[in-house]
Amino acid sequence: DKFNQLTLISKEQVSYNPTILTELNASQKDWLKYRDSYCRTYSNYHSEMNNHSNCIVDMNNKRAEQLQVDIDSN
Repeated sequence: DKFNQLTLISKEQVSYNPTILTELNASQKDWLKYRDSYCRTYSNYHSEMNNHSNCIVDMNNKRAEQLQVDIDSN
């Protein structure tokens, strides 16, 4: 997946950015908290079927796009 790809790239950069893996992992944990919180709130305001699941899938796809941008810029 995209996060693992970015982790591998980051490991190559540890020699000149020793905190990069810590920062990447913290960023991912924070993003997961945001995604879960957002989708809980989203499902309170949208009544379509499977709204929470659809929100999770949509947010995951957007995160994958963001990570791909980071991968491409390395």
